[in-house]
Amino acid sequence: GWYIMKLNEEQLGAMPFVCFTTFVAMEVGSMLYTHTRAMSRLNVLPSRFCSGPVTPAAIVSRGRVNGASGLQNLEKKDCWCNLQSKFISTAVWLQSHRNPFKVSPPLFGQNRCFSGITQAALHIELVPCLKDNYAYLLHDTQSGVTGVVDPSESAPIVDVLKRSGLILTYILNTHHHWDHTGGNLSLRSMYNAKVVGPYVDKDRIPGIDITLHDKDVWMFGTQKMQVLETPGHTRGHVCFYFPESKTVFTGDTLFSLTCGKLFEGSPEEMLTSLSKIASLPDDTKIYCGHEYTLSSAKFAMAMEPSNAELCSYFEKVKELRKNGLPTIPSSLGKEKLCNPFLRLSSPEVRNSLGIPGNASDQQVLAALRGAKDRF
Repeated sequence: GWYIMKLNEEQLGAMPFVCFTTFVAMEVGSMLYTHTRAMSRLNVLPSRFCSGPVTPAAIVSRGRVNGASGLQNLEKKDCWCNLQSKFISTAVWLQSHRNPFKVSPPLFGQNRCFSGITQAALHIELVPCLKDNYAYLLHDTQSGVTGVVDPSESAPIVDVLKRSGLILTYILNTHHHWDHTGGNLSLRSMYNAKVVGPYVDKDRIPGIDITLHDKDVWMFGTQKMQVLETPGHTRGHVCFYFPESKTVFTGDTLFSLTCGKLFEGSPEEMLTSLSKIASLPDDTKIYCGHEYTLSSAKFAMAMEPSNAELCSYFEKVKELRKNGLPTIPSSLGKEKLCNPFLRLSSPEVRNSLGIPGNASDQQVLAALRGAKDRF
């Protein structure tokens, strides 16, 4: 019953109507018979579905994956009282009858499939777009919620969704630039997905439905997502941090070995934004908006050529790009060791810029960003 109360409208809407009517109608004595007929007819439960605790959110997710239409205006309060005891009984039965329906799971990506639902997991697939953009397809395996971060175009996203058998639930935008929002309206129309973005940019993000503020904690399925306001590149830029998955989507604020251009913000704002990201745990994975690492590595080497960690990373980056492989994700710990924009106090960086040792970090960042723009 507690899980039912946690479902949002999109998840409830995805539950096939016949599933709801079946659950409501079930009597404890006839539960097994009624449940088996309804669920097997809908082909909702995949293989290994019962390898962990069964939740309504998981059953909702299977309805979404199989494209079942639901009662769109169903209210959570309408199902709470009737399903409270019924679902508990159903979950107990399912837990004791592992894999009763023998349905193969759909693939997520080319080589990955849905795991058991014992623990929540956030699957992330990098989707190259345009010339050097990256969008990211997210799938919460426990709830079935699927989202995409910064879709610059719709076609590559649709291809991955079709291949994986997923239905898009949310579109997440870090900022308003066209190469991060170009696919919004098309994807929103095709999948009835909700567009999520920063409140500050609500008038500039196409199709925005849900606005978020700094320090908001928003639930992406079962995953907590923290919103970090990171102005500098644009005045409304945000990053999306998933603490349980140790992952942050930095858009155009922080890249591997560089930071974003200051189109609308000041060096002071960018410094504050980078400091906010740098305060996260060192094992946080960095998913940024572009593949800029090779060119940024050359600039970083010019700024700090005696940095052994940077030299080693530079060789790795060259090898990855030579083989056509992405350098993303990076890690925050790696960036602190190699990224000059997170190493403003480095004497070598300051010396390369001709900045006195007593200059402020803000002055160093301004000089560093100007040098990068001219590089």
